[in-house]
Amino acid sequence: MINRKALITRHNPVLSAITTDSPLSVGNGDFCFTADITGLQTLYNEYSADNFPLCTMSNWGWHTAPSSEGKLYEWDDLQLTAYEHAGRTVYYPVEPMPGNEEVYNWLRHNPHKFNLGRISLCRASGEPIAAEDIKDAHQVLDLYTGVLTSSFTLDGEPVKVITVCDPESDTVAFKIESPHTGLGVRLEFPYGHHGISGADWGSQEMHSTVWVNCYNNQKMDSRGLTAHRQMDDVEYFVDLAIKTTGCTIKTMKHSCEIIAKNTATDTVSIVRHGESETENANASTHFPGKLEPMSNWKQYELLFQALVL
Repeated sequence: MINRKALITRHNPVLSAITTDSPLSVGNGDFCFTADITGLQTLYNEYSADNFPLCTMSNWGWHTAPSSEGKLYEWDDLQLTAYEHAGRTVYYPVEPMPGNEEVYNWLRHNPHKFNLGRISLCRASGEPIAAEDIKDAHQVLDLYTGVLTSSFTLDGEPVKVITVCDPESDTVAFKIESPHTGLGVRLEFPYGHHGISGADWGSQEMHSTVWVNCYNNQKMDSRGLTAHRQMDDVEYFVDLAIKTTGCTIKTMKHSCEIIAKNTATDTVSIVRHGESETENANASTHFPGKLEPMSNWKQYELLFQALVL
């Protein structure tokens, strides 16, 4: 009998250094989370500088940016290039025609997939974590279980991050173990973009994030945090449920930081506007149990869930 586990795991990819041209991902065919050497997206800028951005994407996440005139162009608005072939004239959109450049470029760029968000490690002090701060890195992706395990040293303290994705939903979970007392997690939202990253981090005024039911900079035992996201024709809600014996949450315009002092379980659910609130509440309630068959998901300390119910 073939030992399938041994056959598959002998090909597990292993990284012992930061490799910005070949990051590892977890996903299920409809949802994907690409991580850096920390198991999250902590070194986003370093990877993006080498043209390999770290994205969180789902098949439902499409965005259409408005044109300068605020209209949605169609095929009939496009001026095509004429070619004579086999005794007849054929037309193709091969180049922008004078006076029709905006239409041409807009139709090439829209709609486009967008980055759902960036999840990264952060310091409570606010000091950024740079590539040179990561020491003794070791990362392995178990191809049999789909579990990504990352270990490294930060500020002289060992850190271990386990990253997994649910095979049936847009859900990625993290377990973070470290004696580091000033370590936290940051969740950030960008504006959509047609580029390779699917994100525009500079257009802060082009989208909105409204935080409700939140408690800024307060210690929490078991409370919820919801972000109402609006980006042109895209509207969705991000629910963050926190269960911990002590943590501090700080919300900003398009981001939040969670600094936990003890073991925490955080669940983030993304639901498109118009879905049933009752169904969403039921999904959040049964979420840990739903994931139970896969390696006991209740042990994971941070859960990021993007749901289309």
